[in-house]
Amino acid sequence: CSVSVDQVQGGYLGIEYLASLGHKKVLWLSGPPAHLQSNQRLLGVQQAARKFDIEVSTITSPGLDFISGEQIAKDIVDLGPLPDSIFCCNDAQALGVMNYFFKVGIKVPEDVSILGFDNVAYAESALVPLSTVSQTPYQLGYTMGQQLLTEFSAGSDHAHQRAVFQPTIVERASTRAI
Repeated sequence: CSVSVDQVQGGYLGIEYLASLGHKKVLWLSGPPAHLQSNQRLLGVQQAARKFDIEVSTITSPGLDFISGEQIAKDIVDLGPLPDSIFCCNDAQALGVMNYFFKVGIKVPEDVSILGFDNVAYAESALVPLSTVSQTPYQLGYTMGQQLLTEFSAGSDHAHQRAVFQPTIVERASTRAI
């Protein structure tokens, strides 16, 4: 049995959402090259960018944590004009980027919109609550637990199940229409 999230669809939804807000220049902040979910999300990002005529540039972050987000944010600023929005591979990265921007006086979402991915518990309690692509963490955990219990009590004729969840957008204050 397995439980997963449609990562490609999540990347697509993120760009579709940013396009609906009028964003035309999006920076995709990717995870490390070997991070499977980041690579899958990028496929969806690229599909949606073509469909909605969005200019997407990519920066690869060496890590997926808050500190990596802060460190890569400096590079984003040093590269020149900010994009309309930054779509981060995960919420920890996004919160790190936002923290660095706060330190240097870049306002989110007034100067740049930030979109995360995951919907971690602390995303909504950030100084600027983070808009995110939600992986429905409660549903994932509950379904995994149910599958595990069923598998433990099942006989040899147990039919394995594969649950694939569809991500959703959770709109908060870190994104705005332009």
